[in-house]
Amino acid sequence: MNFSDSAEEISFAIEGDGVPILRAGLRNVEGELVYRDINLAERIGNNDGNFQFGKSVLLKAETRLTNSSNRVKKHP
Repeated sequence: MNFSDSAEEISFAIEGDGVPILRAGLRNVEGELVYRDINLAERIGNNDGNFQFGKSVLLKAETRLTNSSNRVKKHP
């Protein structure tokens, strides 16, 4: 189902330390409106100017953090 056609009270905000949060009211199978949010930084990445979705976004982010931590330890 199309998100923009089915969601209500859609909002987007940068929260805390720059965390992009998308919020919306979504209807469940009983037709009840339930409010949900999603951290877009955990789901969407930038791959050479293109959106990247899914697990590969998380794996690449973890790799960058690990590599960054290793470099910091090697060069105090």
